[in-house]
Amino acid sequence: MTNVGGLSTYLINSQPEIASKTAGYQKQLSSLGYSISLLDTGNNGFRKSVFRLSFHKQSTELKVLKKEIKLTQASQNPKQLQQLEHALELWIKNQPKEVKQRGKLIPQLKTAIKEHKQLADPSYQAFEQKRRDEVKTELANLAKTQQLNKQLAEITREMLELQLGLKFTRQPKCNADIREAIVNAFSPQTVSYVLHRYPELKEDGPIDVSKLISSINSLESLINPGVITAQKSNAELITPFQQKRFLGDRTFGKEGICAALSAKWLTTQHTNINFYEDIGFVDGIKAHTKAEGHEEIMNLAIQYYGGQSGHKNTDAYWSADVPHGFYALLNYFKNYQLSMDIQKSDTVKGTDLSTISKPGLYYLAIHNSKGGGHGLAAKVAATSPGKITGYTLFDPNYGEFHFNNEQQFKQFTYRLINQLYPELKYSTLVVGLK
Repeated sequence: MTNVGGLSTYLINSQPEIASKTAGYQKQLSSLGYSISLLDTGNNGFRKSVFRLSFHKQSTELKVLKKEIKLTQASQNPKQLQQLEHALELWIKNQPKEVKQRGKLIPQLKTAIKEHKQLADPSYQAFEQKRRDEVKTELANLAKTQQLNKQLAEITREMLELQLGLKFTRQPKCNADIREAIVNAFSPQTVSYVLHRYPELKEDGPIDVSKLISSINSLESLINPGVITAQKSNAELITPFQQKRFLGDRTFGKEGICAALSAKWLTTQHTNINFYEDIGFVDGIKAHTKAEGHEEIMNLAIQYYGGQSGHKNTDAYWSADVPHGFYALLNYFKNYQLSMDIQKSDTVKGTDLSTISKPGLYYLAIHNSKGGGHGLAAKVAATSPGKITGYTLFDPNYGEFHFNNEQQFKQFTYRLINQLYPELKYSTLVVGLK
């Protein structure tokens, strides 16, 4: 299933989208209302900014337009964003009375679209990277003055936000402020590693900018693009992970073993074992190859990739259309009393995460049109069937990312795929484990 356009497609093409609606229900809706059943996912910040205005008496058109914006924010599709701009323009043109009553809402809608157009634009992403480099250079020059003045403090904050994805409610003036931001952003395991490697951050004294620059340069190996993306999506906890560091100098698997790593992560979630300790990769920098879990992953990788031709692997991707590897996963999960719910699984066009909603473990595969792909894993945790406590995505290339609600989790996952795996949006396979 591919979500393309919804309300905005209807506006542009003048074709109703939801044919399954009853005739009576259709009569109650204007032409803008046919997208009312679109997947309700999106950005929590957007919800707060719009719905806190208490526009409880709204036309169906406005309600659907806001739903469409939330959906588009989640999928980050540039074409949808462009169509959505047209949809907003038509709403403003065709509903002058409602626009007059709710003028405050329009700038917020426009801002939401503009911000997400930027996030989906490769040139904007390149601009962000250029700005990171400029800030680093600017900070290094200012640091030579040996004085933490207002300008230096502002640049220090910007670098910490750009390079490490940290968030501050006030200007950081001492190491304790930076430490607090790190604790709020990362998992206890990652915090322990960072503070152990950079003991100056344990101190409560004033920031030593020269030491801070050195620390951040080193931490860049730990803070990858996936981590920065997660921070922007309001992740609750982050544990960086990069399979290229896990593999180290090994010859086998240098093209990536994401399927095996994702499968192992799922089994550790099932058995309540610390994944990173089990595979000997606690610091996120170098693996202990003698760890039992490490050998288990490599053995599974040999079984999974043993039947594949090497030319199908590119970078850290795996070939998703080879039965040999799929049967290797089936047998592996059986060892942990887990089975892949194949009957309820199907490969669908585009990026579709709609089946990741109920409590459980999920194996996620994204593909390009030539058979190449990438394997990830997800978990929806719950204390009871009706009380979900969190959503977690594990990407072997970037790390483990935990969110408190479904909207933030899916917004991040869509953004991760669209920004970091743009060539792998051809189709999606989600397999639940039971």
